[in-house]
Amino acid sequence: MLNIQLSFRLSKKQLIMNLQKLKLIHVKGVSTNRDMIRLQINIDERTTHCASYYRFGLLQEIHLGLNGCTGQHYHGLIDILVNNIPVLTDFAGLSNDMAFREQSFTIPKHICVHGENKVKVQLSNNSPGIFWLSDARITVIVIDDQIFPQYLIWIRQLVLKLWNRNKPFSMVFTLFHGEDSIQTWANTLNNQRLAKAKQYLATINETSLPEFIGEPELAVVIVTINRTNQEYDKSGYILQTVAATHKMFVQDKIFPNKIMIICNVDVFPQNYTEVVKLKSSIPVIQRYGLSSLPITYDFERRFLYGTKIYPNNYYKETVDYMFCLETAHSLRPKYVLMIEDDSMPRSNALEIIHHKLQYLKRKSISTLQEEFAYIKLFYPPKWQGYGFELTRLSEIICIGCIGGSTLVAINLMTCKSRSNFIRDAYFLYGVWLFVLVVLTIGRQNVMEFFSSSKHFYTLRPSPGCCTPAMLFSSQFIPEVINFLESNYKDLHTDLALHTFIKQSGIPAYQIEPNLFNHIGMYTSLSSNTHKSAEEFIFDDS
Repeated sequence: MLNIQLSFRLSKKQLIMNLQKLKLIHVKGVSTNRDMIRLQINIDERTTHCASYYRFGLLQEIHLGLNGCTGQHYHGLIDILVNNIPVLTDFAGLSNDMAFREQSFTIPKHICVHGENKVKVQLSNNSPGIFWLSDARITVIVIDDQIFPQYLIWIRQLVLKLWNRNKPFSMVFTLFHGEDSIQTWANTLNNQRLAKAKQYLATINETSLPEFIGEPELAVVIVTINRTNQEYDKSGYILQTVAATHKMFVQDKIFPNKIMIICNVDVFPQNYTEVVKLKSSIPVIQRYGLSSLPITYDFERRFLYGTKIYPNNYYKETVDYMFCLETAHSLRPKYVLMIEDDSMPRSNALEIIHHKLQYLKRKSISTLQEEFAYIKLFYPPKWQGYGFELTRLSEIICIGCIGGSTLVAINLMTCKSRSNFIRDAYFLYGVWLFVLVVLTIGRQNVMEFFSSSKHFYTLRPSPGCCTPAMLFSSQFIPEVINFLESNYKDLHTDLALHTFIKQSGIPAYQIEPNLFNHIGMYTSLSSNTHKSAEEFIFDDS
């Protein structure tokens, strides 16, 4: 507890009123001696001792404010003593042309002691006259022994929750993990997901899919092709994708009228054993074979869709995408969710999609239709980090301001400091601390905080890449298919879609954070390469 003794001339009532303006101060007792008042003031136990305060490298400050009325004459000098040691001597009062004067100073560290520290204000022995004080404020800026360590612990826990050496895309991840260990780790996680997927799929025969009546509101389509890559054969991407999508599908209650489809675009569909086994549980449509559903497409495209040989895999990929999108559209759903066979949805993906669709409805001029071509539900994490784009820089500035404001708020709650300098110092320290933390953690890991609630997800203008998971608005699907048909030889699927929205002016969006995880380390477009393993280390729980 910090003890303050004040001794000066002024009216008893006025002094007490001024001192009680400070919420930290409680008047314990009052005694009078002629016209001088001596107050024994105890500051709340939330304050602490100087020694503890300096242990954290912060300042302890006493602020003395003198208020007067212009035109009156004030003269006299004041001494301030801490533990009977002068720290301010012959402090001049107000002169006749001043209405206010203040002085702030720090208590030297060697003066502070453990236990009770006494501060005394008195008239100087050298004072030439009587000093009238209309308002006296003594603010001792301190940090609580308990609150400040707790705050540091909170910051530490926040950092540890978001970042440790096992978090991909953090600044130190590759310092602790070599390329081979990352590759092994990613393969191990994939095997664990595959084992869980097989276990789940073994039960889906007992779980019937919800049946849609009439025109479904949502069609969920998984586009898949049998890979020839030996590493892919071991990965079981399609099984993981189907299991996660099916689980999301049957648990969802927001889209009651929906359908789930597997779109098999393999040239030899009968050889795609994983999909053949799933036919009894999930409807399958096939580009080169019989389908489980009565689908239709433009008759003029029958030769395009029947072609089996292409100059390269990119041509076929775009035509495959067209076929699956058009046949799903023939079921007349309001939305089509296109999922590639190496993309796993979050369990609440449909809930968040519905929430954002409602937002677009409210935003739209028409309450009957939302104007958008598609919404991308995945963007590669390696490109989601902080950079010099204006939007990313503004994020860093906002996070810094939040950090600075947080520290200032804690300072006000614990210290009741009235010093602008100290508040500014707290703010700048908070800005520096939070910016340093988020840059170390990495934006990809910071965004995990935003996945805790559907209200934290944001819609951004759609980038060019990529197509692992996309939600299409049915009203624009015919235009999209016509554009892809005209440009599939010139542009990859994702770039063709991006060119379409640029030329048509129809809005398209990207949801952030990602609603899907990409598991396709080995791509179907190349049999000799694989992507960086760091992208495929994630928690799918």
